[in-house]
Amino acid sequence: EDEDEDEDEDEDEDEEEEEEEESGHPDLPDLGLLPYEMDPYFDADMFFPLFAIDLTIKDKKVQFEPSLETMEETVLGLFDAITKSVEKISDIRGRVSSALASGHAAGFGDLHTVTADEGFIVESRSYIKGVLKYNSKGPNKLKASYEIYKELMSVDPDEYVEEWKMAFHTTAEYEQEILRLAALAEGVQKQSHDEVVYKMMRVSVLPIKKQLLDMAMFLRGKLLAQMMEETHDKNHYISERYTDIQARLQTEANNAEELNALKKFLASSVTELKTLQGSMDESSGVFDVLHHADYSIDEDDSSMMWETMSWPKSMSVVLRESEQRLQKDRVNFQDELRRDQALLYDELEAISAVTEGFAELGDIDLYDDRLMAIQDIEERMSIAREQAELYNSREELFGQKPTDYPQISLIQKGFDPFANLWKTCADFLRCKPQWMDGPFTNLDAEVIEGDVDKWYRGTLKTLKQLRGPPLEVATILKDRLAAFQEYIPLIVALRNPGLRDRHWDKLTDRIGIKVKADASFSVTRALQLELTKHMADIEEVSEYASKEFALEKTLDKMQSDWSGIEFEYMPWRETGTFVLKAFDETQVLLDDQIIKTQSMRSSPYIGAFEERVNAWNSKLILIQEISDQWMKCQGSWLYLEPIFGSEDIMQQMPTEGRLFKVVDTLWRKVMAKLDITAEVLIVGAEAELAKNLKEANKKLDTVQKGLNKYLEDKRLLFPRFYFLSNDELLEILSETKDPLRAQPFLRKVFEAIDKLEFQDDLQITAMFSVEKERVPFSEVMYPKGNVENWLGEVERIMRASVRQSYMDSNEAYSVENCDRKQWVKDWPAMTILAVDCTHWTKDSEQHIKDQTMTSWFQKNVDQLIDLTDLVRGELTNQERLTLGALIVIDVHARDVVQLLIDEEVKLPTDFEWVSQLRYYWEGGEVKVRMVQATLPFGYEYLGNQPRLVVTPLTDRCYMTLMGAMHLNLGGAPAGPAGTGKTETTKDLAKALAKQCVVFNCSDGLDYLAMAKFFKGLAASGAWACFDEFN
Repeated sequence: EDEDEDEDEDEDEDEEEEEEEESGHPDLPDLGLLPYEMDPYFDADMFFPLFAIDLTIKDKKVQFEPSLETMEETVLGLFDAITKSVEKISDIRGRVSSALASGHAAGFGDLHTVTADEGFIVESRSYIKGVLKYNSKGPNKLKASYEIYKELMSVDPDEYVEEWKMAFHTTAEYEQEILRLAALAEGVQKQSHDEVVYKMMRVSVLPIKKQLLDMAMFLRGKLLAQMMEETHDKNHYISERYTDIQARLQTEANNAEELNALKKFLASSVTELKTLQGSMDESSGVFDVLHHADYSIDEDDSSMMWETMSWPKSMSVVLRESEQRLQKDRVNFQDELRRDQALLYDELEAISAVTEGFAELGDIDLYDDRLMAIQDIEERMSIAREQAELYNSREELFGQKPTDYPQISLIQKGFDPFANLWKTCADFLRCKPQWMDGPFTNLDAEVIEGDVDKWYRGTLKTLKQLRGPPLEVATILKDRLAAFQEYIPLIVALRNPGLRDRHWDKLTDRIGIKVKADASFSVTRALQLELTKHMADIEEVSEYASKEFALEKTLDKMQSDWSGIEFEYMPWRETGTFVLKAFDETQVLLDDQIIKTQSMRSSPYIGAFEERVNAWNSKLILIQEISDQWMKCQGSWLYLEPIFGSEDIMQQMPTEGRLFKVVDTLWRKVMAKLDITAEVLIVGAEAELAKNLKEANKKLDTVQKGLNKYLEDKRLLFPRFYFLSNDELLEILSETKDPLRAQPFLRKVFEAIDKLEFQDDLQITAMFSVEKERVPFSEVMYPKGNVENWLGEVERIMRASVRQSYMDSNEAYSVENCDRKQWVKDWPAMTILAVDCTHWTKDSEQHIKDQTMTSWFQKNVDQLIDLTDLVRGELTNQERLTLGALIVIDVHARDVVQLLIDEEVKLPTDFEWVSQLRYYWEGGEVKVRMVQATLPFGYEYLGNQPRLVVTPLTDRCYMTLMGAMHLNLGGAPAGPAGTGKTETTKDLAKALAKQCVVFNCSDGLDYLAMAKFFKGLAASGAWACFDEFN
């Protein structure tokens, strides 16, 4: 037992040490962190906490009110106040001794009290702070235990309910969520006691419990209410559908069609009722959920629910009664159909008897009576035909075979000839008096001619089908129509809409009778004047009038076509003026009308309005001229405006600049007038505008010639400008003031130079390639003068710098025991390739002489292996590009050495060797040789570009082109597309460090463009590759 007690004491000591370590204050007593509800032996009455705080929710977070920080500040503030309150307390002895001699009183002052920086005070304050922190652990654990209800703290009730509503959850999902919220509420209740007592603090949990419980129950209530609302709406809809279905099924059918519609509705209702039953089952499930959740359902919702649930039972009765009624109605309607069909047969027999009587009817003068009888028969036939179709459709509804009614077609066939005859009689005999004696101006000759011709042909056809009195009527009608047809040419000629007073006068002179077809004139009057005897003259004058009328109508239409047509224009950039939009449709119309007008002028019928046509033709020609001059002026103005918008260009071309300003002012005035009116017929009819535009175009031509001469002078000073278009060259020349602004244009004249390195004083010290390779300039250079001058200097120093780089690189490579791996990283790519080729040529010739080609081949292989090892390591992008090109060259060099070994080459003059591309350093310059051709190395900076893999075909192309250049000739590689003709030519230019300008030819390549290129080539020494020249 003693040993156990010792062990217990040791354990107690260990626990005390741990607690001391946690508190940071070894002198602190055990303050009892556990609240009473977690410790059954804890007596709350033994402790009287100093502080009472609430646990609540604030800003959607669990917080103490007041906070523990506030409590700490308050306690420490009191401590500090106590410390400060005892400062400077007077020593009472000083007051007692005030009656004594002044010499004795001088020895007493203030009492010596504590200060805030005294060690004891600092330690005490720290101790109190530690006690407060130590006693905060229990409340903080309590606070953390409520963090699991963050969802209830941060939720927005309205958003929560809306999201649930929009997600269309099932009843089961609703029930699950409601149960979850109830569980949360229950969990909040059991989370802790309403008040938790600690030794120093009493924490009231009622505020946070109430907030969490209220939120959980509020959300739960919202979901239940939403379920009830949705279910009420659903039940209301179900009840309405049942009511509609019941009302429709209880409707009485008045005929077979309605009976069939009810039958179909009954069949479709069965399917819908099944769907409604499913919805009712869902509503019932919702009510179960609401019941289990003790949700209070109001009387309206409850009544609606029970009303809905009662529908299936009552609907089954309605369905049964509907089926019985429909069956009974079917029998009744079938009987009714048989009775109606019998009545139809009787009606058809009666109609047939009436139509047969028309075979005995004659007397053309009684056409009105006959027409009324025909219309009556046609109406009865129409009704009979509709009834037959109706009865057939009802037979199909009852599943019966449709009855045929041949009497209808037989009656119609026999009746049609009589109907056509009497209708034609009525139409003609009613119109004839109006045509003969009515005002002549009311006659439409085309309509009369068409109707009479139609009636005559119809009568001829009917004649073949008639017998007896109807045949006599048809014969009389035919004769009368034929007689009237003789008057039609006269009517047509005199009712010509083209006849004018001049034509009536001419006709009067020709026939000797005063004639004018006005309102008092008629066909009968024409017959009285015996005008039919003068038909030749009348038709001639009428035809002439028709021709003139056609021309006049054409002219009127042409002029009306221009109505509303305007010159369309738009603002042009930031110039403050406008330019015309394309007017292709207007141009097409203009061209078409000019052609038509020219044709009209040559017509023999133009005399009456020749002046009008000539005036219109002149206007169109003027519009055409103005349009052409306007578009020409606009094209030149658009081209020159940005050019002379540059102050540099204006200073270098003052004369042309002044001329352009004159044209520019005119242009702005002309375009401003379009704001007043832009109609083509108004603007295009100004002769002054045409004159001004012509003068403007002459000035612009002068400006253009001066500009071309100016550009030619610039190209002569810097020949590479020949390879640029005028627009590109002007873009460069417009940036002459600031050399830095010429940087973006460098690649247009130096293919590999992306930018130059400028110092603060504008000294140019280096050039950069597109691949960011830097090559320092070998000479000091400042960009002085015009851009063409200092670009020429850049070109010279570029070559000098590349040559210097070659010399320095060659010297570094020639050093004994040169580290080739490091050497390839230290110099620009093109000088590495050139020096490599130079030393390979020199070493190859030496090994040929010494007959040590095998060892030389092995050395080539070793160098390649060294390069591949480098490629596998860490390299910059520049170094990787350089090694890529070098490996291509060295692989070819290795293959050439192998070829020389295979061909057993003995001398450097053997063809297998001299046919290779070889580099020599002679007389301070690099020479490139192939067979007998020798060409100088151009020192054109090429940047860090890849090289073409050399194949036997590549070698043959090189050999041919080198030989051609050696003889001052050109080359024309030919072959299928995509085989590498252009790339091979460009790669040979790289090998010789020559500028190579590739030009993709098109139809626009003329002799002038070729001349410009040849000037540039002759002056710059560059190569040109005319791709797709054929």
